Amino acid sequence: MVQLSVPIASQIINCQKRVWCLSVPHSLRSRKKALSIVEELSQPAAVTPDVPQASKMWGKLLAGGCGCLFGVIAFAMALVPAEMLASNGIDFNSLPVAGRAELRAYYVGTALFVAWICATLDDAHSLRAVAVLLGAFVATRALGYWVDGVDPDPTLRTQQHGTCCAELIGCIAALALGGVCGRPKQKQR
Repeated sequence: MVQLSVPIASQIINCQKRVWCLSVPHSLRSRKKALSIVEELSQPAAVTPDVPQASKMWGKLLAGGCGCLFGVIAFAMALVPAEMLASNGIDFNSLPVAGRAELRAYYVGTALFVAWICATLDDAHSLRAVAVLLGAFVATRALGYWVDGVDPDPTLRTQQHGTCCAELIGCIAALALGGVCGRPKQKQR
């Protein structure tokens, strides 16, 4: 939007008022009525959010909660990766040094990046980024189910399904709240 200086903007509005007064039908030619209509029309449209405060609050909580959660994941994976990965059936200590470094780098890097996004961007963008990440996790898990099947160990299977469901719910919530967190709507006249 182009910003005009106040004198130029007022000259344009005054010019519009004169044109309006000349172009209105004779029954509306009363200068006072025409000027009041032009004044009303020259006011900028009020922008009101179409998002209830509760949705904004939930969006802020989800974005902040995801930032904190991913920050904790990054911290824990940096310090105690063997304990973090054991519930997923990964024996971290049996991996070669390169494998341990790769897993640690991936988990810590991804988690810190998401925590940083949630801390620095507005809620709508943070939630959309979280939705992309969680959606990618769910899609990759589905691909893993299709390619590798489901784990035969009931404990690991429960962990696998629970994590996938939590990521899917988080993705849907982030999409829903991220899509509405900052979508302004112009007020109808």
